[in-house]
Amino acid sequence: MPSFEVKEIAYIRSPFREKFGIPRQSSLCSIESKIVFKNSDDLRQRMTGIESSTHFWVISWLEVGMDRTQKTKVRAPRFFGKKKIGVYACRTPDRPYPIGLSLGKLISVEEASSEFILKMTGLDLLNGSPVIDLKPYLPYCDRVFEADSDFLKPELYFDVQWNSEVKKIIENYNDKIVDWVEEIIAYDPRPFSQKNKDEFHLLFENWDFHWRVDGKVARIEKVDWLPVIEQSNRL
Repeated sequence: MPSFEVKEIAYIRSPFREKFGIPRQSSLCSIESKIVFKNSDDLRQRMTGIESSTHFWVISWLEVGMDRTQKTKVRAPRFFGKKKIGVYACRTPDRPYPIGLSLGKLISVEEASSEFILKMTGLDLLNGSPVIDLKPYLPYCDRVFEADSDFLKPELYFDVQWNSEVKKIIENYNDKIVDWVEEIIAYDPRPFSQKNKDEFHLLFENWDFHWRVDGKVARIEKVDWLPVIEQSNRL
């Protein structure tokens, strides 16, 4: 059987420090991430016309930060975790070759002497994830109106409430983070195995958010500062 070597063309800078809290699908949340390329003349040539499209398929390698096993079946959200289906019948990252497919909206293009950066919203990727390709989303052929699936459409579940002092701290640091954290928690990031727990941590950017579940209310009660995420250019 042939084998292939795939090298990253870029990597992800995102506020997601661990798997917990990453949206179950791309484009669910408005959180900003960056795709970081090593700048060069060839790279600038490859980026010619990049701003002619608004959305892109980002193809990534999901191995980074994942405790991955070779499962053949997983518990699927569409069955509320009560039934297992094959990995090829769903979008679990736990698959023979952990290739990710994420849809992102291009916000801006930033160029520096050593880096070429695409800022996007909607990516569901862990900080440091390798990117192996990038392709524009084409509505005339990628959008299939008659397509159907019995996957459950994610819905807002929690009413997210803040401790006033915690919210003030985050607003003073970056008020966008307030909206982003609310989005993540509102969609209920808990795996089925943790539905019976009451207390949770969300590690997001440089913060550890402590939140508690009370019925359909999620209360963010405390926040701790974390070491700065390493953002050095590794390309």
